[in-house]
Amino acid sequence: MNSAPRFDIQQVLSLTWKPGKILLQTGNLILAYFVVLFFRWLAPAGSAWLARILIFVGWLIAYFIILAGLTRVTRITLKELGVRARETTGGVLSAPVKIFAVIAALAVGHILIDLIGQIPYVGELCWMFSPVVNVPLAAGIVFAAFSLIFGLMLLPTIISLGREGPVSILIDFIRTHTLRFLGHFLIALTAGVVILAILALTFNVSGTISSEFMGDKYGMIRFNIPHWARACPQVDLPWHGLGGAFGGEAADRWTMVVAGFVFGALTWLIRMAALGVILVNFCVAGTISYLALEGPPEEDEEEDELVPEEAAPEEKKPAKKAAKKAKAPDKEQKQIKPGETEPDPEN
Repeated sequence: MNSAPRFDIQQVLSLTWKPGKILLQTGNLILAYFVVLFFRWLAPAGSAWLARILIFVGWLIAYFIILAGLTRVTRITLKELGVRARETTGGVLSAPVKIFAVIAALAVGHILIDLIGQIPYVGELCWMFSPVVNVPLAAGIVFAAFSLIFGLMLLPTIISLGREGPVSILIDFIRTHTLRFLGHFLIALTAGVVILAILALTFNVSGTISSEFMGDKYGMIRFNIPHWARACPQVDLPWHGLGGAFGGEAADRWTMVVAGFVFGALTWLIRMAALGVILVNFCVAGTISYLALEGPPEEDEEEDELVPEEAAPEEKKPAKKAAKKAKAPDKEQKQIKPGETEPDPEN
């Protein structure tokens, strides 16, 4: 790629709606979804602290999975843009750990100050000055959380291009191109909101029609939707005529249970695919934004310097010709007529 691409929403959308990318990211999103559910299931109800830690670990692993999927999507996008990507996975693990570690350290500092406030008499007298420290700590947590959000857009590109210190590059990029990048981010966010709005409208139109013509049976089927499918972000709006989920003797019939499971699983897959499209859109927008604001990578500008390896075979041709010329006198010497003796090489 000789010149930096211009951020074009039409190009972003055309590179987003690729079935391979959508299926790839949807699969990673499904895996991350079940990881979060698993750690929520592990979280004990009797220990709030341990439950929070396990849920935090679950979200950390889910972020790894989503970022790994977006990195693979980014490599496909870079190939489509004619940019060389490097096969590296180190940044996928190290970059989120650093950001999550910063959030955890800031949160621990805030908690320690609050625990000091629990001390009788002296605690409240010390804690009354806590805003001087706690407010900056909370601001740091907020900015680190935004780094995670922006990281889903930019880190896959930074990692795929083989940049060292992805988190530092991410922060420097946002600081250098704050306003222009925020414009690109808002464009991608608007596209995501539009996709969710269309999905919500689609589900609610379908639900309204089904509730009107199926009556109570529609509510009984919805009652049997499995819990893991209900945990997916809901997009149902309270339209008039949209039937609710309610049980009863008829709802416990095995056919209703099977229908509820299949209906819930299919709607869940559609929602996850829509979320996958939104993540791919953010990823593609981040890739084009980074290349547009930072310019083409140096590796692509210096491709002409990599030619000597290809020219090496051509250098072997003169050597072969010289070897043939060296062998020619030997052949002439071997051509001796009958009756003659071979000349002495010392003479």
